[in-house]
Amino acid sequence: MKPEQPNYANDHEFFAKEPPLQLTLRVMQAIYSNSKFWIGAVAVIAILTVAGPFDTLNDLEFAPRLVYWAAISLVTWPMGMGCSIYFGVGLFQRGVPEWIARIIGGLIGGIPIGFFVWAINKYIAGNDIGTFEDLVRLIGYTTIISAAVSILYYLLESSVRPEGQSTSLANGSITSHVQTPTSPFFGRLPVELGKDLISLQAQDHYIKVTTNKGSEMILMRLADAEKELETIPGIRTHRSWWVSHRHIEDTERENEKTSIILSNGEKVPVSRTYAKAVREYLENRIS
Repeated sequence: MKPEQPNYANDHEFFAKEPPLQLTLRVMQAIYSNSKFWIGAVAVIAILTVAGPFDTLNDLEFAPRLVYWAAISLVTWPMGMGCSIYFGVGLFQRGVPEWIARIIGGLIGGIPIGFFVWAINKYIAGNDIGTFEDLVRLIGYTTIISAAVSILYYLLESSVRPEGQSTSLANGSITSHVQTPTSPFFGRLPVELGKDLISLQAQDHYIKVTTNKGSEMILMRLADAEKELETIPGIRTHRSWWVSHRHIEDTERENEKTSIILSNGEKVPVSRTYAKAVREYLENRIS
């Protein structure tokens, strides 16, 4: 019998519990593994180098100008985006409306960007903007720009988000082009089983793969499956069990033995070998 597929409300509630740092790292990994990001980054750096805005066309030769804009682009973007996601998600999980969380996250993300651009201009480009007043003014610009970019992403996502779909800060897809991490493991499964993994259970030389659409036995070692699922958020709880982070709903302790309750109602044992890792994950997730 196939387990009941969770609805959007339950899905939204679960993802809102994922630790901000873990979510930030997962989203950033997905972005940086996307070839389109790097194509766009190269195009932006080329345009800035050729155009030479902010007097860099006159102040810097071509090679230094290329290094300057490459450093500015490749460092400030992940710096600002990472801070924006981390603090935005943290605020959203504490009940702050999404658009407000986006703005505040963007404002915070602009602070380290301002420091970095100020340092680049003062110590590398040699521009005369090294005073404290220059730093404050620059941070004012970068925080406003960062917040504007953050809210612009939110507005663009809202315009294309299907009706009834959970909000992107809640489900971890911060930008609409970020896709769920893929794995060669899914090529081993029947298409109708989908990719929403709930758990893996080792049974002799096979593993029982359970998704939100059903179960299937495949010939494979659990250790090998775990290696192929490195990009999928999950955790080993027992020598015979691996579970998906997103489907952990609760824990239960009985007769000094701990079990994890999954979204399909299944109880998964936690052995002493993996108890510390499971406990640390759950504590970070709650905090």
